[in-house]
Amino acid sequence: MHALNVLTAKSYKGIGRAWIVKHLQGGETTSAIVSMLSKDSKEGVSVDDFEQRSEAFKADLDKLGGFADGAVALGDDGFPSCRGNVKPSEQPVFVLY
Repeated sequence: MHALNVLTAKSYKGIGRAWIVKHLQGGETTSAIVSMLSKDSKEGVSVDDFEQRSEAFKADLDKLGGFADGAVALGDDGFPSCRGNVKPSEQPVFVLY
């Protein structure tokens, strides 16, 4: 699920919305995301660490159960587009509905 990749990438120090908008458009492999994060994050990034963080986010989302119907992220089908001139650092990158 791409939304998990967006949430996971955003959890690394130095990675913000503008980075997500610039680098994650959907369809990237875990190794490609980790490679990009390794260049820009202010902390160490490995495939194992990324996958562990992703699983933790998945568990947190699963706990929401009947409180949310789903999640979409920038690059997913159905993710709403921004209207007007919104800076990359201010664009939403994840929606829980």
